Amino acid sequence: MAYKVLAVDDDRDLLRMMVLVLQNAGYEVLPARSGSEALSILGSHLPDVVILDVMMPGISGYDLVRWLRANPVTAAVPVIMLTAKALQQDKAFGFEAGADDYLTKPVSHSELLMRVKSLLRRATVMPAAVGSTSHFIGFLGAKGGVGTTTLAINTASVLLSGEHEAILVDLQPITSALITLNLAAPALPANMTNGNGGVLADANALQRLHGAAQ
Repeated sequence: MAYKVLAVDDDRDLLRMMVLVLQNAGYEVLPARSGSEALSILGSHLPDVVILDVMMPGISGYDLVRWLRANPVTAAVPVIMLTAKALQQDKAFGFEAGADDYLTKPVSHSELLMRVKSLLRRATVMPAAVGSTSHFIGFLGAKGGVGTTTLAINTASVLLSGEHEAILVDLQPITSALITLNLAAPALPANMTNGNGGVLADANALQRLHGAAQ
């Protein structure tokens, strides 16, 4: 199945060029000449990539990319801004609005295709890699002194024995993990613990504990 590219530009000739170039490269192209037309297309199609002009009548490119990021369905869709606005400030506005890439007009056919291909590769490969290797295990104790911290530390140690990477986080204001792991002070920044303390032990600290227990 071909990837879908939503191309949005009020320049009729440029839009026609993008359609031809992308179609010749094997993409399915959804052309739109305004932000409102793009929104209409998005009501029935979910593109894999959006190529978006900035200066358009009515809904600007900045407004449209903000809408894409605010909508849960389209929040992760990669967006390339393609515009004549070439100042560094313009680029900063584009990235702050939510664009993933920024190209200035005129753009060569080869560079446009390269940028589309690059964003598609990042969108399809990176989430799969993270999702397949990362897991979160939480332990919640009703009160202190019931062994919750010990259970968490032992679980992390067991994971290491199975050749997994592990990070231990203890968010208790006063924690025995510091003593158990022989850490001198909390390693978590205050903004991660609301100023209540806490300890983070990486794989190296846990590996030392696991080795000492053997």
